[in-house]
Amino acid sequence: GGGFIGFSSDRLTDEQRKQGGQSIEVARVALVFVVAEKMAPVDALTTQQVIDIYSRKTREWRPGLPIRLVRRPLAESDNFILMENIPQLRPLITALLDPNSEAGRGLPLANDAQENASYIEQYEQHPGAFGTSSTNMLITEKRALKPLKLDGREPSAANILNGSYPLQKPVLLITGKVVTPEMRSFITFVETSKASRDIFTQDRKSTRLNSSH
Repeated sequence: GGGFIGFSSDRLTDEQRKQGGQSIEVARVALVFVVAEKMAPVDALTTQQVIDIYSRKTREWRPGLPIRLVRRPLAESDNFILMENIPQLRPLITALLDPNSEAGRGLPLANDAQENASYIEQYEQHPGAFGTSSTNMLITEKRALKPLKLDGREPSAANILNGSYPLQKPVLLITGKVVTPEMRSFITFVETSKASRDIFTQDRKSTRLNSSH
């Protein structure tokens, strides 16, 4: 049979590796905190403000506008990246997802990145919605989401490269045990071609040239 190829931000499990799964990191993108682009309540957060939102100490952007923090399943890569980079979020994310804890009461749960993005975009139905996404998703799916600066740092391609924006998500090329010659040449293309890297890492401004339909 032919091989398969896919993109993912989740590292392979030991089980997948045992079965011959292989992964190659082809790019790094920013994991970003996002709000709806229209009526965005803020354009930047500090790490401390993020911790206060996840601990539910801060529940409103301003009086009358709730922070609707969209929760994600615990095993999602976004949660791992947050917990690794901001250790204080570890117990908070766990509590938000614990059905026996008060912490997550009344907060939405999105089962995947698409559902999450759609919920946050719908600012009329869900004013004040807030969560995480990644710059490649904002670009490739043209999402109406505003990525927030973190501690004054823009989640730009340049800041990912120089490491000054800390929340980084790998884009992995995943293959199975069977790697056909065609797949091998595609992998080489992705690894070596600047064009393919730009697809994942370009800044959004360059995709905006023709946004007036």
